[in-house]
Amino acid sequence: MENLHPNALLMKCIPLVSQDPGTAASYLQRLQPLLRNNTLYSENETLEDAPTNSILLLAVDYYLAMALINAPQDNKSRSSNESRYRKEILERSHAMLHAFLRRMELLGVFEVEIPNSADGSMLLKAYHHLLEMEDYSHSEEPEDHLRRKQHLMTAGEMRNAKIRNYKLKRSAEKAVEDLSKRISEIEDDDDDRLDDYTRRSSVLVLLQNIVQAMDQLAAGYKEIEMLSMAVMFERNREEIERHQGTSHPDKKDMCAVSSSSEKRQLSDVKINKPMEVTRVTQDPLSGKLIFNREHLQSQVFKPSWNQPTMSLEELAEIERTQAIERGEKQKQLEADEKLKARRYEFLVRDGLEDDVDLVDASAKVDQAWDDFKDENPRGSGNKMGERGDRNF
Repeated sequence: MENLHPNALLMKCIPLVSQDPGTAASYLQRLQPLLRNNTLYSENETLEDAPTNSILLLAVDYYLAMALINAPQDNKSRSSNESRYRKEILERSHAMLHAFLRRMELLGVFEVEIPNSADGSMLLKAYHHLLEMEDYSHSEEPEDHLRRKQHLMTAGEMRNAKIRNYKLKRSAEKAVEDLSKRISEIEDDDDDRLDDYTRRSSVLVLLQNIVQAMDQLAAGYKEIEMLSMAVMFERNREEIERHQGTSHPDKKDMCAVSSSSEKRQLSDVKINKPMEVTRVTQDPLSGKLIFNREHLQSQVFKPSWNQPTMSLEELAEIERTQAIERGEKQKQLEADEKLKARRYEFLVRDGLEDDVDLVDASAKVDQAWDDFKDENPRGSGNKMGERGDRNF
């Protein structure tokens, strides 16, 4: 890919922006000098003056910015603070996106009409609104902060802006597809139509890049604000740890220390590290040694409530067996109660007066009951009813 023409190299890098952003960024950085040295165009030229085969090269900054944003963080290039590194990448990418959008404004790409779209005129106005918001956010004047709050879009306006950008992008994509079909149908000797369709298709691709760049800037500002807060918190934490003597240098920094004074400082930092106490107890039942740290670690992911010891099917089978046993015991008790000796009137009530054995047994019960009534006549127990004062 190193010996390819710049336009061919760009076409190879465009799909790599999402598939292999690291490789795409390394190749796109070689194309940037073409724009920096005004090799493709000068500031006093318009889009009509640019050659057809060089129009897509005007978007090198856009593709490079998107590749840097999508590229994973490399351990070699990553700083000690991941939030700070990500913030630097976003700020660098946003600077490239602004350079791309300013170039598109100078060339008049914003003014190109998208087929079957009525929102193209709002694109330049939305970009200027984005620039105003950025200027207000970077300013430290109270009036600018007030203006920024006044210019902030509501949730409904943001939703409408996203819908508008999506429709613009879809209209541009559809127009590019139609032009690609027309290009495939052109005869070999019709160079004028081929150049016209290719030029219009390239300009529509630039419009797609404009919409995506503005979406990325709007989303990136919020991420940069959160990263700025994260960087500030991490700096405050490092400052507190440095004063408390609890911060530890990295292994690479320790290897780089050469002077004896720096080594003494590192040893002082290690000495200031608080002592860790390990408590050891003995289980009274098993006699095993229990380390408090290991015991606590074993209880970290253990729930505080008792876990089930059987499945629902096993529980249902146990309850079914117990219910059957209770039913059998109840039937046995009822059968024993019927065969129990009792007075004859109870046998008549239960319809068992024809059972000879029960009738014989009831005769003894009735005789015992009659003897008890003879020995204890009715009212014989009320001996103290007539004594004492009835008023008390």
